[in-house]
Order: sequence, then C-alpha cells, then structure tokens
Amino acid sequence: MTAPLVELQGVAKTYGSGDAAVQALRDTDLRVYPGEVVGLLGPSGSGKTTLLNLVGCIVEPTRGRMALDGETVFDGRWLRADLRRLRKWGAAHGKQVIAICYIDVGVYEGYRGDTHRFAKAQRKLRARTGNPHARLWGNKDVGWDDSWWLDVRQRDLLRPIMKHRIKDWCVRKGFDAVEPDETEVWDNNPGFPISKKQNHRYTRMIARMAHRYGLSVGLKGNTGEAKALEPYHDWALAEECFQYDECGKLVRTFVRAGKAVFDVEYARDPDCRYANRNRMNAVRRDLDLVGPHHRGYRYQPCRPDGARTW
Repeated sequence: MTAPLVELQGVAKTYGSGDAAVQALRDTDLRVYPGEVVGLLGPSGSGKTTLLNLVGCIVEPTRGRMALDGETVFDGRWLRADLRRLRKWGAAHGKQVIAICYIDVGVYEGYRGDTHRFAKAQRKLRARTGNPHARLWGNKDVGWDDSWWLDVRQRDLLRPIMKHRIKDWCVRKGFDAVEPDETEVWDNNPGFPISKKQNHRYTRMIARMAHRYGLSVGLKGNTGEAKALEPYHDWALAEECFQYDECGKLVRTFVRAGKAVFDVEYARDPDCRYANRNRMNAVRRDLDLVGPHHRGYRYQPCRPDGARTW
C-alpha cells in the first residue's frame, strides 16, 4: 500500500502554559495520500492555521508523531531525517547541500511555538520597570498577520529566547547556517524610540550567537546597513535590491569581501548582466513562493542551476 504523504498520530499543540494555556489542536490523527486534495473547513480559532504550520514544520507540536512522505520528522522531538535525506540526494548528484535555518529575530509572532517565552520576558520587563503596561513588542509589522515589532533595546531579555531558537530550532536539527529575518526594526515604526546604533548592537548579538554555535549567518534584508554589518555576517540575502536600487551596497561590501550575495526580485526582472558581472546570485520569483506545480509558480534565475562559471 502506498505510504501517506502526510501522517499525523495524536498530534496536539498548546500555546502558553498554566492559566494562560490555549489548546489550539487536540490529539489529531490525519493521513493524506498521493493524489488526494484535502480542504480544511472550520470557524476562526478552530486550529486550521496551526495544523498547516505543524505540517509545514514551522511550529513544533506539543506531543504526537508526524511523518512526511514516509519518513518520521517528529516523534516527541524533531528528528534529522529530512536533512539526512537531502544530503544523501546531494551526494548522489555530486552537489554540496547547505541547509539554512530560517528564524525571525525582530518580531513577536503569536503563532510560534515559543510565545510563552516572550510572555515571561515581558513580565520581567514590567517587574523591573515597575510599569504594568510596559511592552516587549509594539506596533504591528504591517502586511503580516499576528506579527509585532520587538523592542530590540531589551537585549538581555531577548537573548535567551533567540539562543533557544538558534540552538533548538537550528543546531539540534542539523542545519549548517541561519537566516535571521526582520532585523531592520528601528526605521519600521516599531512603537519604540530605537536608534540605529541600538539596532546594530542587537543584530551583531544574533550574528555572534550563531557563530558561537558553529553556524554560518547571513544578513537578511537590512541592505542599507550592509557597510556596518558585513564584518559580522558570512553572506547576504536581499529582497528586491534591484527594485530599490540597493544592489551596489552589497557589491561594495559583501562581494568585495569575497562573500556570497543572493537576491530575489518579485515585481521586476533582475538586471542579470549586472548580477552576473558582479557575481551575485539573482532570481525572479513569485511573491507567494509557491511550488513548481502551482499555476502561479515563477522561477527565473540569472545563472542557470548547475552552472560552474559566471
């Protein structure tokens, strides 16, 4: 019998703890087989988004077992099966596989599995300031659901949270590198009077932490601050540097230092002659980053996959 593409056994997800605990998903069993189309129906708050985040390995289950394409990826803890399989494929095709772990470091997101850590840190902030209304996260990150800018001035409170993310979400799963997103907080109307200097201190803290755990770390976005932040990062990933005329800042810093630069454009084609001449890996993608079988899929690299020269 064909193995299910998605299999959940007794999977549950609880956010928070104690009196504040919310059980978003109760002991759930699910099997989806190749060729099946499954729709999730239910009112707001019924656990649809939580279920999808669990299947996408974005959120960690509280308990249960989860298998994807016949391989167990979670059974009380995350397993490394997917990365082992990816590296095995790379070796068979003569390719080096580098697995990059994505984490958000500049925003609080209410759907992540570690929200209780942020709540605890905010209680500490209120206790030490004597202000019962002090906030660790402020204004909404416009365009993203349930996402709020962090007060990155509070490095001592955020450090243990980000350490846990890097150690448990990235290192323990066997990743080679980390992509810390949402690092440009200070000029995005975060709700706090954060200076550029304070923001840089926080970004450098994240980079040093990644290096301490043996991970390569990239500068995601924040292209305008490439000159100040390049020495602390091993590579850069820009979004729409051609659209906003910022690619030169990466060429003059990261490329000149012999470090890799990646750029993805959504609204226009990249200038491939410029990108290839300056040894930037540039690509045009669809904004939703859908898979190759989706009608909206778009993938146009300036440098063909597998190319060995510029």
